[in-house]
Amino acid sequence: PYLDENAPYLVTAGYGLLDVAASERLRFSIGARIDSWNYTALAPEGSTAGENFLTVNPRAAVILTPSSRDIIKIMGGRAFRAPSIYETYYNDGAFVQARSDYGGNELRPEQVLSGEVEYTRQFGEDWVGLVSTHGLYASDAVKSVPTEEAGDSAIYYKNSDAPQLLGGFDLEARRDFAGGWMFVATYGYLIADFLDAQGPDGSVRLTNAPFHQASVKGIAPLFQPWANLAVRGTREVPRRFPLQTDAFVEAAAVVDVVLSGAAAESGVTYNVGVYNVFDWYYTLPVGDPFNAPEMPQNGRTLLLNVELRR
Repeated sequence: PYLDENAPYLVTAGYGLLDVAASERLRFSIGARIDSWNYTALAPEGSTAGENFLTVNPRAAVILTPSSRDIIKIMGGRAFRAPSIYETYYNDGAFVQARSDYGGNELRPEQVLSGEVEYTRQFGEDWVGLVSTHGLYASDAVKSVPTEEAGDSAIYYKNSDAPQLLGGFDLEARRDFAGGWMFVATYGYLIADFLDAQGPDGSVRLTNAPFHQASVKGIAPLFQPWANLAVRGTREVPRRFPLQTDAFVEAAAVVDVVLSGAAAESGVTYNVGVYNVFDWYYTLPVGDPFNAPEMPQNGRTLLLNVELRR
């Protein structure tokens, strides 16, 4: 067998949370989580695959309610992602993939520091407006790189030396589902850059990170409960390919329409619709180790679902 690993491991975690109401208008939420990953890999002597680690991740939030219609949240914290068993151990003897301890490499967990300020305002009985700004610093991202001996024909996983910095803002107008009606419109702007890595064109733009994000969703009753119309529109904006290229995938506008309903007495429910109504051809970037830099998405797709419940 080209893969024969015996690598039992133990994960333990605990967390604590303190929620304090300083007044009717001010609340604090403070907490922390501790995670311990202990590997007992039967690896060759000197191997660093499955190194043990302990991580502490605090989080805090301040919640202000200046009035019954206004909420302000100030949030921040630290998080991590442990390397998966696949990333840590999978290999085929370096024919296509070597284990993560290749060349004495030590695979560490990914780390993230994030913060956000959010303001929510209620209008009338059903409408809510939201605006938020956020930032994120990420380090030690796990990525696949080619081995030296096999050139580009074999890869292994290691931590990136290039930290990432993301920041932006989001806007949302929402009418919560009530009386058969619902509406949500969102827009987001995102700056996402590598801090210490550049593409061939000198750009530091993070791969597969859209500059803009926009969507509209709505539900309207036609003949309740027999028919409800749902419409969703999403704007897919250009996203950068992996760093080895200077290209961006093309933009697209994807619209989905679904008619649904129920005949309460008979117990019949149905959904019939069309996804990607305009059959817009678009792709999304994918990373290594895939040979193709982009993955085509579904074109026009039909949906039909009928259920009988007794």
